[in-house]
Amino acid sequence: MKKDETDNQVFEYFRAIHIIQQLSKEKVESVLPKSMLMSHFNVLAHLSRHNDTQTPAMLASAFQVTRPSMSNTLSKLENMKYIKILSDPHDGRSKKVQLTAFGEKSFQLAIQNIGPVFESMIKEVGMTVFENSLPDLKKISMYLDSNR
Repeated sequence: MKKDETDNQVFEYFRAIHIIQQLSKEKVESVLPKSMLMSHFNVLAHLSRHNDTQTPAMLASAFQVTRPSMSNTLSKLENMKYIKILSDPHDGRSKKVQLTAFGEKSFQLAIQNIGPVFESMIKEVGMTVFENSLPDLKKISMYLDSNR
């Protein structure tokens, strides 16, 4: 395959992922709890998955956003009672972000609400598409994450 053809295929691949992300984000946000945005949901997912406290700086790095941007998101999540921002007992200047029980419950409810949004698509395209593409998407994700 020529370089131009390879470049075009890679571009089309990532363009398709971008379009899927944009369209699925809109569908998901339509069923999230009131006032929760996809960026909020993603932070809750990260905190739920890691099951420990993270610093705002760690979260900013994980999401590839600036610290002020992450601080803004965290402030909104704290106002909605999804998280608590605590002082680090070992370093008075540092903060720790902790998922609240309400935040975990809201996150789990959001996941339950998301499933039905994609039922018709799964019936139309089948689960095989997801099962077959997921390993490759994870491989690309891991490569990009380790080569930031």
